[in-house]
Amino acid sequence: MTIDWETAMVREQIEESRPVRRSAWISVTALHGLLLAATVWVLAFNLWGSLGPSYADVVRVPWNSPVASVQVVPGPGLGDRVAAVQADPAQQADQERHGGTGLNLFPWSDDSATGTTDAFTGRPPVEWGFADPRMTLWGPRGIDQASLAAPVFAWGVLALVVLWLLWRLVGSVATDDVFTRANVRRVALIGVLVAAGGSVLQLGEFWLDAGIVARSAANGILQATFSFSLMPLWVGFVFLTLAEVFRQGVLLRDDVAGLV
Repeated sequence: MTIDWETAMVREQIEESRPVRRSAWISVTALHGLLLAATVWVLAFNLWGSLGPSYADVVRVPWNSPVASVQVVPGPGLGDRVAAVQADPAQQADQERHGGTGLNLFPWSDDSATGTTDAFTGRPPVEWGFADPRMTLWGPRGIDQASLAAPVFAWGVLALVVLWLLWRLVGSVATDDVFTRANVRRVALIGVLVAAGGSVLQLGEFWLDAGIVARSAANGILQATFSFSLMPLWVGFVFLTLAEVFRQGVLLRDDVAGLV
């Protein structure tokens, strides 16, 4: 009779756990679907997109071909360039043809041996207006291509690593084995990658943008805009806090197992 009673208790526990396991399976499947969709998005619009026509003429991505541009602010040489353009007879004639409106600070010249260049400096041509926060680059080549593509590619790689860690973390839910040392390491690594990686990439992107401006016709006239978001640090802090919660859960589970 004792064996029958114990068997009945085990069967009852199994029956009660089935809805929970089914619910966990549904949740894991849904989360894996979202992570897979995010992975496809990163591959298409970051890694593949960074090789699009805006950055390198290797892979053409028709749905992701924005005009290459860099966020800028006026530099110390802006006043001198305005004066030089206003004193240029060709620019005066151009303004008269257009009714005296507008001031083209970076006029182009098409008579050089290397094709279209800036009329004043002979450097790669750019476009910028006083009310425009971004400087447009037409046909960037070489190191400028790489400087534009590198941040997009790097953000994509960082996102893929974080998504892979999240995939492994979500997968452990289905095995009822969430509070493990492996998951503690995964959550902590996500926090470090987001906080440190996101901050370093922002600084690196500014450094690359500053190089692009320095090599262009806007050198000394415009400057790359420095901006730094604290969001990666805050998100990383949240994940590191969550890692500590997981670690305490592992310690508590080990203490309970030692008492049994």
